[in-house]
Amino acid sequence: MNRIIWPLIREILVNANGSGEAYDLSVAEPSNGFYTPENTEFYAKIPYAKLDPPKKKFRLLKFFPRKPSEVIHCQLVDKLEHENAKKHYKALSYCAGNPNQTRVIMVNGLEFNIFANLGHALDEVLGIWQATNGQDDLLLWVDQICIDQSNVEERSHQVGLMRDIYKFAEQTFICLSTKESDGAGIDWLRKASDESEKLQTRHMQKALFEYIRKQINEPGFRAGLHGFFDILKSNWWTRSWIFQEFLCSDNLQLVFGRQSLPWSQCSRTFLHILTILEYSHSRDLRRPNSWHTKTLPVPGCDIIYTDFQWSQSVDVLHQLVPKSDTMNALHQLVHSENVDDSLQRAKFMANCKMSWSVDEMNLRILLNHSRRCSSSDPRDKIYAFLGCTSSNYSIVPDYSPAKSVRDLFMESARSIILQENNLAILHDAVWSTKSHSLPSWTPDWTSAVDRSFLYELVHWSRFWMERPPDFEKPSVKFRDDPVYGLGSRLDVSGYCIKIWDHLSHAPEGPVRMTWIYEVKKSYVVLASHEILAQDELWILPGTWNPLIFRKQASNFSLVGEAVFLKEDYERCNITVELFSLSERYRLDSYMTSNEVLRGSSYGVEDQKIISIC
Repeated sequence: MNRIIWPLIREILVNANGSGEAYDLSVAEPSNGFYTPENTEFYAKIPYAKLDPPKKKFRLLKFFPRKPSEVIHCQLVDKLEHENAKKHYKALSYCAGNPNQTRVIMVNGLEFNIFANLGHALDEVLGIWQATNGQDDLLLWVDQICIDQSNVEERSHQVGLMRDIYKFAEQTFICLSTKESDGAGIDWLRKASDESEKLQTRHMQKALFEYIRKQINEPGFRAGLHGFFDILKSNWWTRSWIFQEFLCSDNLQLVFGRQSLPWSQCSRTFLHILTILEYSHSRDLRRPNSWHTKTLPVPGCDIIYTDFQWSQSVDVLHQLVPKSDTMNALHQLVHSENVDDSLQRAKFMANCKMSWSVDEMNLRILLNHSRRCSSSDPRDKIYAFLGCTSSNYSIVPDYSPAKSVRDLFMESARSIILQENNLAILHDAVWSTKSHSLPSWTPDWTSAVDRSFLYELVHWSRFWMERPPDFEKPSVKFRDDPVYGLGSRLDVSGYCIKIWDHLSHAPEGPVRMTWIYEVKKSYVVLASHEILAQDELWILPGTWNPLIFRKQASNFSLVGEAVFLKEDYERCNITVELFSLSERYRLDSYMTSNEVLRGSSYGVEDQKIISIC
């Protein structure tokens, strides 16, 4: 199938209903399918020298000085070794965009079609470079050109080197714009950074709020703030690959509208501004007593958050609540700009950048973030984040037709279970709409999280914990299944604590997609999905909450998650707003699987094996 038509068809299928479930994950990529503009004539002339994978060699581009109206000319520099090139080149991070929207540049004297967005990024970077370095050549790494996109083997190999490519770059240009702009957002961020740095670090957030409060009604300030929102709304934040590029680069330079700003100069200010904006947007300003000292975490970020963020914001933001005029103004601005998702993405990335350590980063959490990101190839939902984690997961990028998306997602889930030594990934599998071709214990990372009342409550309760509970190490075994294939059946020991022979208490729901299934004097049981007769409630070692399974022939299918709350039903007004509810249901109300089990009469001898497909 045509190189351009295939990715467009796949994009249409993926985005047809917003969940990613419309296409068959078992279909492998076409042998000649890749997601870059058409360059058949260029590749036919074989301008690329073969790279030696064991020696970890890569290519760079040398860009020559030019006038703004002239065609960009560059030359491939082949067979470079990381150790020799370390800190002697720059790297580019950009949002690729539509492969049908192209622009021609000259590479080794030959015409080469690049993404139109890449052309814009090169214009921005070359303009900034020449303004500060005159007629010096620029040695730059650009993925679309430096990797031979027609060679599947090379693509797979070079993707595995990208962490080192960005880490060893002297500087990484992050081009946040895709069209000409005035750069007002960069100027606004620079001024805010300068203002906040005038005081000691522990006062930075308060200084920022006071700065915003005094300037909020000034037209010029508001124009700059809208420019900052343009930065947050950049499609760059939505792409899967930029996460690794952002985390692994030692020296980042933000570029927007021919304006640039070092990340090291604005990183703390950037994070504090996002915290203030998120705080103003996510709280009910009409009820000051509903304000809390911690904000709801990014989905999947129930383990990673930094002391830096909260030590700076917990008390300060609470003190600023009475000044609700400013908060109301910010709330209206954030709401009108529709940047809520952008705030979440950017804040997650900024927090991770502050605390990143490759040996401590949790792949499961990163893949939850990948659900909020887009990629042309669904396999990049995994590959784009591997460089941010330990190599112990043993997942090797492979773009060959033999590696289907379905096989990769199952392989990744198995690896996460074995490497992280828990079954927390089963909760991720619950909160998504999966393709029928995946086993129920395997998350479909192309599917957005099905955010419900119970989902928010579960994540809120976890967040109040000072640290995640000590998971009991699960006993797992992977077996083949005649329907789902090799390694698709998960056998795990656990406790069956209830089988619903009949529903003794009619479900009082759904309330924001939550069902109330069990009401006792001492607790209430909520379920994420509707429970049918003969469904079973299990507690599995290595999980947060009890899980709901449904019998399917000789095995079980994972269908939902349950939450136990230590509350009498008469005191449980489940229909109230989430934040009022969470004000009552904090850690002392939420019961983990271990707490539920400790309150029962079950012992180790009561464990049974459940086979999940």
